[in-house]
This record gives sequence, structure tokens and C-alpha cells, in this order.
Amino acid sequence: MMQNLNNLIPYSLGIVAVNKDPNSDIITALPTSIFPLVDGEVVDQVEDYESEIIDSFGRRSVVKVQTSNTITAKWICRDPNVKTAPDVRRGAEVQLYRKANTDYFYWETTTNTNNFEKLEEKVIGFSNTRDENVQSGPDTDWTQMVSTRRKKAVLINTTKSDGEKWAYHIGVDAKEGRVDIKDDIGNFFFIDSANSIVRLQTAEGAFIEINKRNINIGCDNISTQADSNVSIKAGNNISEESTRKHGEYKAGWNTMAPTHAHEGNYGITGGIFGQPGGYGSGMEMQGVMKVRGDVIVNGIAYSTHRHREQGDGNLTNVPE
Repeated sequence: MMQNLNNLIPYSLGIVAVNKDPNSDIITALPTSIFPLVDGEVVDQVEDYESEIIDSFGRRSVVKVQTSNTITAKWICRDPNVKTAPDVRRGAEVQLYRKANTDYFYWETTTNTNNFEKLEEKVIGFSNTRDENVQSGPDTDWTQMVSTRRKKAVLINTTKSDGEKWAYHIGVDAKEGRVDIKDDIGNFFFIDSANSIVRLQTAEGAFIEINKRNINIGCDNISTQADSNVSIKAGNNISEESTRKHGEYKAGWNTMAPTHAHEGNYGITGGIFGQPGGYGSGMEMQGVMKVRGDVIVNGIAYSTHRHREQGDGNLTNVPE
């Protein structure tokens, strides 16, 4: 079966002599079946060899060649969804293949149980095009990536190469302490672990941001609906400000604070009542107070109340 795969023939088990370049799929390896008596640490060492020869005319010459017991080999990809070669390191065991009787060699991993895998990076891609004339690549594939070397991971990165309306990205940057979830139109969510910030934002700019122990909300309108109660408790002040429109509460609104400060007009449909608390109750106003109706103080109506004159004892007129 192996001989039918581009005439690849099993050549030898090999020991990687040099850590693989992260941007390459070519390694240097010692074929242990070809050089079974080599002992000691496996390294990529080139030796110079000189030989003196005499030609048919009796002339002497020296031939210099470089020799090595290692070979270079290119990675065999058995899974078309795997886009990057394993990050094998010096000392790792690989299987080597030779293409027919040429000097082209190929390799693949055999095991990962010998503790030679350290910092690694792997990219997996899934084709997202049905066009026979389009090659698989970053612009067409949905990809996943894990890189312990760069401390990053892409849980999913989608494309719109098959007519999708939106593309999505979910990424982790462990080095910078950040997690991002976003689409291609400007909606996003991120966690900034270094600064203790969590932010959710739409493409139109509405956002909710939790910054350490502070919460900021920015939007055009905000609506809250609760089947039972909405409670707000503040250690200091509760501030409300409306610059263009009025605030409206269709349910009970209870606040408990030593002082409630309001700037602007109050429009009230209904009554105002008060009751004494631990420190009694009172009301102090500056300016003119206009009342349509009567004012009753301790059961006495102001508009109909009359006093007796001290002289003749007759009742005074009602206030005008």
C-alpha cells in the first residue's frame, strides 16, 4: 500500500537531529536503520573528507567532499484538514520514507510518549467553498488554531466563502490576558483579565462595560421589566439626569436616602404623602408654592378656616 503512495517506500526509523523550524515542514534526521552503530547524542554534524586520486596521466589531485549521517525529509500530511507539521524536537522518533530510488525523503511522527513535545502550534482548517476552481486557504477555510508557543488559541474563525452573511472569530490570547468574541460587522465581547474589564458592544455603539467594580452602560434607550421588584441600594447618592425627555415610572418607586436632591420640575399626577420616621418628618421650601385646592394642617382646612375676633367675638372672613 505504501508503495502506491507516490512510490514512497519505508526507509528507516529516524531520530530528529535538529529542532524543526516552526515555519517549515522539513527536518534533519538520522536514519537509525541505515546507521545502526551510531551512538551518543544525535546532532546534525557535517564532516569534511579529503581523498587523493591519481588519474590515467599520473596527475595527482585532492577531492574534498562533505559527508553527514543525517538526511533532510519533508513532512507527509495524512490528514488534509491538518495545515501545519508537528513541532518535533531533537531526539524525537519519526518514520522516514524514500521516494523510489531518488534522494527525496519524507517523514511522519510515530509517537509522542517520549517527552520531546514542548511548545507547539497546530492549525486545523475545514474547506468552506464548493467552487472547484478555488483553492483551500485562509480566505475560504474555517480554521482552528492552538499555539502554546505564542500563547494564543483560535477556537473558531469562520469565512463567508459559501455565501454566509456574517463571519465570526473566537480567540484567546493568554499572554496578554484577553478573550475576544466578535463578528465582521462590529459586534464584539471581550474579557481583559489584566485590567479586570468585561465589555459587550454592538456595531451601533451601545455597550455594557464592567470595569473592576464599576458598571457603565451606554445606549439610546434602556428598559427594565421585572415580574416582582426592582431594588436599588446606594451607599451614597442616586443621581438621575434627563436633558431632553422626561422620566416615567409606571410602578412604585421607593428610595431610602438621608437626602434626595432634584433639579428641574416635578410633574405629579396623584397625591404626595409623608409619615414620620426615626427623626420625624418635615418639609422646607424656598420660593413660591402654588396650590390648586385646599391645604389641610392638623385637620384644619386653610381655605375655609375662620378665626374669632378678640373684640366682638365675630368670625373673620375666609382667606382670599
